[in-house]
Amino acid sequence: MLFGTDGIRGISTELLNDNIAYKAGRAAATVTKGARVAVAFDTRLSGRALTAQFIEGVTDGGGRVTECGLMPTPALAYAAYKSGADYGVMVSASHNPPEYNGLKFFGGDGNKISVAEEQEIEEVIKKGEFASGIGRSRDGTHYLGDYVRRVVDIADCDLSGLNITLDCCFGATAVTAPKVFAKLGADVTGLCNAYDGGLVNVYSGATNIDYLKTNMTGDLGFSFDGDGDRVLGVTAEKRVLDGDCMLYFLALDLIKRDMLSPKTVVGTKMTNMALSEALGNRGVTLIRTDVGDKYVLEEMKNTGAQLGGEQAGHIIVKNEISTGDGILAAALMAKLFKNGADFSDYKPYPQSLKNYRANKKLLKNREFIEKLTSVEKKIEGLGRILVRASGTEPLIRVLVEGKNIDVVSVISGELDNLMLNFGG
Repeated sequence: MLFGTDGIRGISTELLNDNIAYKAGRAAATVTKGARVAVAFDTRLSGRALTAQFIEGVTDGGGRVTECGLMPTPALAYAAYKSGADYGVMVSASHNPPEYNGLKFFGGDGNKISVAEEQEIEEVIKKGEFASGIGRSRDGTHYLGDYVRRVVDIADCDLSGLNITLDCCFGATAVTAPKVFAKLGADVTGLCNAYDGGLVNVYSGATNIDYLKTNMTGDLGFSFDGDGDRVLGVTAEKRVLDGDCMLYFLALDLIKRDMLSPKTVVGTKMTNMALSEALGNRGVTLIRTDVGDKYVLEEMKNTGAQLGGEQAGHIIVKNEISTGDGILAAALMAKLFKNGADFSDYKPYPQSLKNYRANKKLLKNREFIEKLTSVEKKIEGLGRILVRASGTEPLIRVLVEGKNIDVVSVISGELDNLMLNFGG
């Protein structure tokens, strides 16, 4: 399949050589005749070339393009909605290393397109039966300013007196996030807040939270990924605020304001058991989906849930902005902190998450499954194990969770040996 967990993604040179962006753009203009498409990119070195290919594909298919330039993914989703586009396309590989790139597809409502819509585009690419026409493009860079104002308006708070450190990991939030927090009145300390696609997600950012823990100053810190659709936080005491923690406190705030209707929060299979229990004690149901914010959003649509997200930091506040938005989530968490929230009140169960270089075919290996099942029996009743293939990289992700850190450590060690024995 061309589409994975989060759009089309791969090594940027391979995507460029195979002209994937051009084909995807022309396919979009084929599926939706004369498609209006808003497109943006993050800081990756391949971003402008892939964007140019994509735009050429759309216009050769008779479509119309709004060129939004360099901006975070949630800003692009907002631009797609505001510009009246049929599609919004973000050229980004999100949290992946610099050598990766890809295309994330949104609908005109700012939501990620469905699996069925992805399959329709992919089918056109496979058949090579493209529409032809004379398209055109226009400038849409002003939508970044509109997005900044939108986030400031939603947050609606005064953060003066707070010193907040922002790790922008040389990505698309490098200018935008500091600007939002400055407008909210915070004293901002910026880390890695320059556009440098060669360093995006390398040693800083939401996938490398220790960098922020080591270098932050002040009251709170927030670390974004390359395209700004996810965020993790750190307190002055070096407590990490992951997506589960954010969901808990955002849910409490909505309950307090009688705005969590239905009383449902959507998470994923990775969501900590402690969040399910903590929400349950407040009369809130946690629904788990497959890993991927598009699955979270799909379930939110099905249930009417207003709040959902992933432990990795995708937070969707559906009645405000339609996709994972790291900058908005950070601003809302800072607002809660300013209003007296004690983030130490949420206590997650110990987890161990490790990534192994391995082919996903391993998960169908009979001998491997038998040995994995044997290890799972040892933690039964004490915790859980989740082994899954990454949807964006050639990795097997292994999660061990339990109420007892000693059990987690022992089981994690056994799984480490298992993965190494099978070439992980």
